[in-house]
Amino acid sequence: MKINTTIGLQIIPISEMKSDLKYSIIDKIIKYLKRSKNVNVHVGPLETTIEGEYNVCMNILYNAIKIAASNDFTIFANLKIIYNPKSILTIDEKIINYK
Repeated sequence: MKINTTIGLQIIPISEMKSDLKYSIIDKIIKYLKRSKNVNVHVGPLETTIEGEYNVCMNILYNAIKIAASNDFTIFANLKIIYNPKSILTIDEKIINYK
């Protein structure tokens, strides 16, 4: 798998709704991300990180945002994107010294 993109994704539902519904939306997104093919996924306490090929990551990001905004919910998506056309350090390479 070519890895030239890392996306740090934090999706926050901001529509008026009960807390348990907000968490269920986040759970749906994480399940979708974990089922996605050709990417690595790391779930953290404040954001989820995906890595893989640029177009694959962007397509997955698009779908994750669509899932979050289903039922006309308003969401806030905070993104951090690292990209290099050739390659980048993987998640594991970035955090190996801190495990």
